[in-house]
Amino acid sequence: MIKFVALGAVLLLACGCIQAEVLAPAASFPLGAREQLMDVANVGIARDGAAACIVGSGVNDAAAAVHSSITLADLEQKKTSWTKKIAPPDSTANVYATACGFQGNHLYVLANADSQRAMANSQSLVYVYKFALNGELLKHAAIPVAARSRVAIDILAQGDKLTVLGYGKDEDAKNEYYSMFITTFDEALAFQTRVLKDGGYSQYSAVRQVGNHLHIGGEFFPRSISKDDLPLDYAISKIKQGGGYLWSARPKHKFVTASDNIATAVGTDGAAFSLSQNRGDTSLIAVDANGNAAPARTYKSRFCKVKMFTGDARGQLAIRESCPGAKRKNTLVRIDPAAATEQPLDILGAEPAFVTTTQTHWYGVGASAGKLTLFFGTITGR
Repeated sequence: MIKFVALGAVLLLACGCIQAEVLAPAASFPLGAREQLMDVANVGIARDGAAACIVGSGVNDAAAAVHSSITLADLEQKKTSWTKKIAPPDSTANVYATACGFQGNHLYVLANADSQRAMANSQSLVYVYKFALNGELLKHAAIPVAARSRVAIDILAQGDKLTVLGYGKDEDAKNEYYSMFITTFDEALAFQTRVLKDGGYSQYSAVRQVGNHLHIGGEFFPRSISKDDLPLDYAISKIKQGGGYLWSARPKHKFVTASDNIATAVGTDGAAFSLSQNRGDTSLIAVDANGNAAPARTYKSRFCKVKMFTGDARGQLAIRESCPGAKRKNTLVRIDPAAATEQPLDILGAEPAFVTTTQTHWYGVGASAGKLTLFFGTITGR
């Protein structure tokens, strides 16, 4: 995300040919002070494109605890409707809002909570909050999972059900044990959970629901691992919503020594893209919806870590962290997967804090002078 290119910049994208794609000039409006909204974790878009939810978390100095917030934005009126703070629920110590989504006339927030402030003894719990569209908190509940600690990854809406994907962790004196859980629920927050005891993806993984399947990519923890070992496994999988892996692929990024240095984007058709960096080299690997990985495309980049990654085969956007010594911390870039190149963009007019795309639109949050602004626009040529 950044400025060197005009707002109507053309993206060249791969679709079996090279096709022109344009990010239309941005509409924008202020979200509020950054200390009110805290760090942005997720932006969710209503199915009709009329509203967006923004969630994040940060330290509440007065309470010496991590609190979260949820903001509802009216994209038609181009204004913020309301912002609500979320305190740690049910006597827990900290709460981290990780995702939000719309279903019917309600807004749902997914959050992780620490049972205690002392991390050595704390358990991680997963909560769902249900809000009315006027901002009233109607209900919240913990998802019951048969694991000592459980961590939410994302919340997905399809039909009249919502789905939460996360991982569970147990341990003994020598080993840690990981699993995945898939929970569906309705407006009453009646949870139905299935557990996959074949390892688990980390909370920073990318997930997309395509039909009755979940496509996911990110750092993967094996079913059992010694506490003396450091898991360095990156994978992309297709999972049945009812439980069970259909396939898993493990794209190999050369010279990358930690799987958390690889970012993942999953397109609307289930195809996934993994982006890594190492000493000035950036690698992009595409894995199609059937699990077939293409050869890595490598190019030089003046940016370092990939902080956020979104898009599909027609093109991607990424927030990249500047390398040590640079004046600006984060930059938005567009990636041309056909040519294996990237170029800075300035469609936000501020330092990028978040970016996401749908089939037809892009959405970004920029930070400037202690305030956050929501930007959005259309993607034409698709």
